Amino acid sequence: MRNVAWVVGLAGLYLLLYFGLLRLEPPKTAVMRLRLDRLKSRVELLTARTGPCEERLRTVEGRSDYVYRPLYGMDPLRRAGEPAAGAEWDPDILSVRLDSLYRRVSLQEMVLDELLKVHAQTGEMQQCLPSIPPIDTSAAYHLSSRFGWRTDPVFGGAEGHSGVDIAMRRGSPVYVTGDGIVEEASFNIGGYGRVVTVNHGFGYKTRYAHLNRMYVHEGQRVKRGTLIGTVGTTGKSTGPHLHYEVRYRGTPVNPMNFMDLQ
Repeated sequence: MRNVAWVVGLAGLYLLLYFGLLRLEPPKTAVMRLRLDRLKSRVELLTARTGPCEERLRTVEGRSDYVYRPLYGMDPLRRAGEPAAGAEWDPDILSVRLDSLYRRVSLQEMVLDELLKVHAQTGEMQQCLPSIPPIDTSAAYHLSSRFGWRTDPVFGGAEGHSGVDIAMRRGSPVYVTGDGIVEEASFNIGGYGRVVTVNHGFGYKTRYAHLNRMYVHEGQRVKRGTLIGTVGTTGKSTGPHLHYEVRYRGTPVNPMNFMDLQ
């Protein structure tokens, strides 16, 4: 019994010196702390690698929003904000950042698929764009009124002019400037007179006003260069001319940007 007491006493003294005076950890705690340190190191390494990935993804998103999408008349996407940064070793923060990266990459994949579909339609889009003059340029004509602010030729005073006026001999042919569908072929006394509006798709429409005659009807599909009417002086007009408009998403734009006409 005395020997057992000696052994117990020495063991207690050893433990007192090991954990108390020397402030050493139990072996199991030391192993757990070592594993925790390794885990922190791995999390810090992953966090360090996540930062450059986020930066490269931001660059790709910027190119998509401000280079590629505008080429096809597409607005930038609205994206959720990035998660706030936290402690570099915090697994929860890293998990949130990785989830955000996954969602943003998935969204960018969808964006690229959308761009590919639009790109596949580029040939069709080019054929639909209103990119030729609406008249026979070998005939005599002159631009009697340009796009923008002007003096109203009938009532006087400043007004915004939503197209260009091309003065020509009455009966001169008028051609559609891109593939599309006739959306309007009508007559109103006080405004455009006989007017044809063509929907070209991709956000573009053109309008041909003050016509003497119309050779198309609503719902008719037309090809670029199709004869749709003749120059006249119907509606609010002081002489034979064609009023020609180009609208993009409902907003008038300068037709001179789409054709070579002096």
